[in-house]
This record gives sequence, structure tokens and C-alpha cells, in this order.
Amino acid sequence: MLARAGAGATEERCRELRALALAAPGLDRVIGGLLVGPHAVRAAVAARRGPALQVGVRMPADAPDGPDDLARHVARHVADGASFACRAVQMADDRPDAVREVAEWAAACRHGGLVPLLGCRSTTPPRSGLAESEHAHTTAIAAVITALHRAGVDPTTVLLGVRPVVPGHRSWQADAAEDVAVATVRSLREAGACAVAGVVVSPPRRDRQLAAHLSAMQWLRPGWPIGFCLGTTVLAPVAAVWRGRPDRVGAAQRELCRRFTATSAVLRAGMRELPVPRARPVDPGR
Repeated sequence: MLARAGAGATEERCRELRALALAAPGLDRVIGGLLVGPHAVRAAVAARRGPALQVGVRMPADAPDGPDDLARHVARHVADGASFACRAVQMADDRPDAVREVAEWAAACRHGGLVPLLGCRSTTPPRSGLAESEHAHTTAIAAVITALHRAGVDPTTVLLGVRPVVPGHRSWQADAAEDVAVATVRSLREAGACAVAGVVVSPPRRDRQLAAHLSAMQWLRPGWPIGFCLGTTVLAPVAAVWRGRPDRVGAAQRELCRRFTATSAVLRAGMRELPVPRARPVDPGR
């Protein structure tokens, strides 16, 4: 990403970009949390502006599985200042125990004082239509919810990270925002995810589509809080504005906040109460 932006792909440039993002004025007013790697938690906590901006730790997929190791890792992150943690689970036939492991990880997080954010990913074949993608999504979410119950984790204390249900990139179907929203909300409900504390939505393929998907999902009144996670994709345009030049830091920070503000505004607009139209009888013969 840094190389494409002409900023120089070095570790020093990575640290400078992270510091630039963390120090962006007004960042705490447009987002609620920062998700960083295990070794950057302390830096993120020290650089944040105000306690309202929560710091979370992104756990690798091969996080320690032993209960003692899990407890030590959770305690270390809490001591560093993290308030939530994220771990992804990819539904794959070659790792049938992945869901069980991530549920046990969620239990360790809750016991140690971290809010778990489970990023659930289902595999969508390139030519799958919307119906096939929704079925795979529902199966993946249902497996996670079932594993949480078996691990003794109350779903109301867990955040669920998902991607909108979209057809495969080689499918003939177009991923219209309304159809995607209906499929995603229906999938979550059928999977038993209605009791989770909140759903965090990340872009399916292109982050420009996320705002439309979020707005359409809010209009459906799903019943649980909806948030979003732009991930590292939001840093690509910021790095392109910055280009490693000190005189471009302010412009890059404004670009970062602008992108978060635009998505947040769309999400808030969908939260507004809408007039409910009066239902009209439908002719069953038509």
C-alpha cells in the first residue's frame, strides 16, 4: 500500500502512517474504536484523545489455544489498555475445530475483561448466486452461535463481525444494496444471532459499497446495533494523500476523518425513525 502511494515501504513509514492516523484531530468524534496489532496497543492507548475512543487488539488466527496461555494473553492486553479484542474464524472443511477454538477464546476474553469481537467469514464460490451465498453465511453464523452456547458464553456480551451477503464476483447477479441488506439481516436472524450485543459490518469487496449496504440494513430495523469496520482499506487513500511528505500530514488526516464521517453520516441517517406506511390488503390472486 505504501509502495503504491510512493511513500516508501519501510517499517519506519508504517509507524509514521500509524502515528498520523492516531493523531488525526476529531478522530474520536467519528469512530468508537481502534483495532491494532498486539504490539501496538500501548502506543494506540497513549496516542488516543479521550477515553471514549476504545482500543482493541487484533488477535491472529493461530492465537494460543491453551487456557493458561489465553488467560495470560488477555491479562497482558487488559494491562496495556485494550478494552476489546478481535479474532477471525474462517469456515473451512479442513479446520472443523476452528469454531470451537474461537468460542473458547471468547470465553477467555469475557473472563479476563475483554469484549470479544468474532469476525465470522464464510467461503463464497466465485459463481455463487445470492441464495447460495446467504446459505453459506447462515451456516457459518449458526455454527459460531452454537459454539458460543456450548462454551458457556452469553451472546449478549459478544460482538459479531460479518460481511454483507453478496453473490460471488463471477455471478450473473448484481449485488444491489436492498437485496444484500435483506439477505444479510435474514441470514443473521435465521442463524440465531438476534441476541448478540451488536453487529460490526466490514466491506464485502469494495469499501465504496459499504455505506449503501449499511443504510439499507438500518432501514430494515434489524433490532440490534449496527456498526462498521473499514479496516486497513481506509488507509490506502490516506497514504496516497500523504505520500510520506511532512507537509501533507494535515491533508492526510483530514482525508481519514472525511471517509469515516461520510460512512457514519449514512449510518446515522438510517437510524432515524421513518413514518410507517399504512398496510393495504393484498390480493392473493395477483
